[in-house]
Amino acid sequence: MAILRQLNSYLSKKIGTDTSYIFRHGSWLYGLQLFAALSGFVISLALTTYLTVEEFGSYRMTLSVLAIVTIFTLPGVSVAIVRSVAQGKQLNFSKLTKSIMLWSLLGTLVAASASFYYFYVGNWLLGSALLIIALILPMSEGFSIYVPYLRGKKEFGRSSVRQGVVRLIQTTAVIITAIITANWVLCLLALLLSKTLVDLYFYYYTFDTKALKKEPETDEVLTYGKKLTFTNAVVMLSEQLDKLFIWHYIGASTLAYYSIAQIIPNTLAGFSNLIPQLALPKFANRNWSNRHEQSLLLNKIKKASLALALYYFIYLQVIPVFIKFVFPDYTESIPAAYITGLVVIFTPIQNLLKQVFYASGKARITYQIAWFELISLGILMLSYMWYGSNSLVLFALLIPVKQLLGIGCSIWFLRYRL
Repeated sequence: MAILRQLNSYLSKKIGTDTSYIFRHGSWLYGLQLFAALSGFVISLALTTYLTVEEFGSYRMTLSVLAIVTIFTLPGVSVAIVRSVAQGKQLNFSKLTKSIMLWSLLGTLVAASASFYYFYVGNWLLGSALLIIALILPMSEGFSIYVPYLRGKKEFGRSSVRQGVVRLIQTTAVIITAIITANWVLCLLALLLSKTLVDLYFYYYTFDTKALKKEPETDEVLTYGKKLTFTNAVVMLSEQLDKLFIWHYIGASTLAYYSIAQIIPNTLAGFSNLIPQLALPKFANRNWSNRHEQSLLLNKIKKASLALALYYFIYLQVIPVFIKFVFPDYTESIPAAYITGLVVIFTPIQNLLKQVFYASGKARITYQIAWFELISLGILMLSYMWYGSNSLVLFALLIPVKQLLGIGCSIWFLRYRL
């Protein structure tokens, strides 16, 4: 134990970071991320086995629509809850849940309208999928706020275990449905309904009656959460626009290949993004207008970039073997996977910088950066339409370029606008 403490002390001084905090809490988040990655692979494997390429592409497109309408569930409130709980503030979680569910009805209206349109044009499968989203959306996110509450209290173990149980039941439900029905719409129903029911159980298991009735700081959290949501709306649209563009402009089959090309990169980016998640409670108590604090952060980012570049090099060696072995019918996605892998470098840096603005209460800055990225992506997509000739490899380059531009914009705001 003494040797471990000495090693921890040495690492903390060497990289200028509280490594004991990272190891103690990060192990839970890494464990959850690993389990989520494995379950995601199993779901994808089951769906690519029992569904056609076009059906899998339609399923992935519907998940992108779900991600967009989830904006109406006020996702920014989760970040606001972590920040407020970490600062010791008392909240009315019952009121927060009701507010989330009421705002979600706007998303229900959007999804239902799209559903009725596809019913009208005769696409019953897509219409049914969107109707499922419309009906379940109000409950799908409101009951999951126990997660940011526990993370704000730095109880990463409890939150990770409960999220792991949710993921396990989700995975089991989707796989059984795929085997029995081979119907992507019913697989979507299994995915959403199982999560909602388990979240409902953990919601009431986490919050006792007193916790649900605490009042003082709730309105402030809702206000700040709504501001963050407006930012997240632009970010979410930016993250899903590429999938919707491919589905509409090229086709569902190409979207299926693109989704497989993104599976490993997004998973690896998720692993390396855990440190920014751990950083938010600590960042909330720092003065980020201080030049010294900014310089320390940028130095850490430079060191992290070198480690992430090595991460990417290893990925390049592994990805073709992985796709050929796990998804043999999707080998066409390998060239695109080389390019999409760049997100393992850019995503963690982006998110670390984002936590600084969240912790500083500067929602307006993140909003401006998000708009810059969305406009950049729009310009890149217009360029692709002109020069791309439906090349999946060229299209895969758009997201890394957008991220690199976003990082440059974030650093500029950090240095000159905080």
